Amino acid sequence: MYYRQLQQLHLQYSAKGLRILAFPCNQFGQQEPGGRTDIQATADSYGVTFHMFDKVDVKGSAAHPLFALLQRATLKLPDWNFAKYLVDRSGRSVAFYEAAVQPVQLQHAIQLLLQQPA
Repeated sequence: MYYRQLQQLHLQYSAKGLRILAFPCNQFGQQEPGGRTDIQATADSYGVTFHMFDKVDVKGSAAHPLFALLQRATLKLPDWNFAKYLVDRSGRSVAFYEAAVQPVQLQHAIQLLLQQPA
């Protein structure tokens, strides 16, 4: 469901500047045990055309530097897969949404950010 919603947002707002960057992680219930090929097959099955990165750690001492930066900026740690950080055009983290928040619920916040000048 979340992949479909993220894809919907991508199709609706990518021409206006939205970039969805997905970082699979196996730190939550071992839900991403496969390799790049398995992850891409899952993404393909949902019609995903936004960018899927290789699997990373998002918390702990081995956290990818991007997630370490986002966590310092928001003081929020991902609680599960599909946690979401919203970042403005200048690269500043402006919001964190827990995994339970459905991607379509970010639509208003995305619209507001896309209206701001670069």
